[in-house]
Amino acid sequence: HGWFSGGADWHLLQCTGTQWTLRRADHRDVLASWNDAVDATVPVDGPAALNAALHRVDREDLRLALLLPPAVVLRRTLGLPLAARDNLQQVVAFEMDRQTPFSATQVYYAARELSAPLAGGRFNAELVAVPRGTLDPLLERLRALGVSIDAVDLALGDDRLGINLLPREKTPRHARPRRRLNLALAAACVLLLALVLGEWLHNRQLALQQMRAEVASMRAEAQQVAALRQQLQDNAGAAGFLAQRKKNTTGMLSLLQDV
Repeated sequence: HGWFSGGADWHLLQCTGTQWTLRRADHRDVLASWNDAVDATVPVDGPAALNAALHRVDREDLRLALLLPPAVVLRRTLGLPLAARDNLQQVVAFEMDRQTPFSATQVYYAARELSAPLAGGRFNAELVAVPRGTLDPLLERLRALGVSIDAVDLALGDDRLGINLLPREKTPRHARPRRRLNLALAAACVLLLALVLGEWLHNRQLALQQMRAEVASMRAEAQQVAALRQQLQDNAGAAGFLAQRKKNTTGMLSLLQDV
């Protein structure tokens, strides 16, 4: 059934010092934990505890988010004109020097629109940034463990903020065999539908041809019946004419009697 199920299955990684923990999104229970200081020799395919916790998860659906503690993340609320909505990331990058001690090239950042409205054709947006010097060592450590990260987010208690600080070029691409299967199934369904429609049209044409043949046969029979009826009428007319003429003709015996 895994071929037909779908949807990203997010799991959350958090690091406190040298201690790593893994949880499933929207769940408090810790699925796996390991310590960098203790587990110095970790397999290249990831920590055993992590692999054991994820071995039942469909690799196509698996998504890992690294959650950063609030202490290492910089957050700023910006009041921006409504025209900036369509290019929020670019606008935030231009504002980075004024809003933070860093330039846009020194941080990983993301921006999101806040629901709190502003008057005068403006809206609130939040800038979230983390220095590259803080995040890069964590990413390198995970890469050395063979762990691929799909998003970097901010930890909010047992939940996440809902952003992705990881730039697009660092986001891994996942194989989508189920998508290929779905496309193949969709193509097969279209082909089957085309075959069914073709067969239906063929059957309709055969039925139409049969109906035309039956109509032609009935027309020929009707013409024969009409011809027979006309022949009967002609014969009946001729017989009546002869009877009337016989009736009107004086017989030879009557003439002899009269004489």
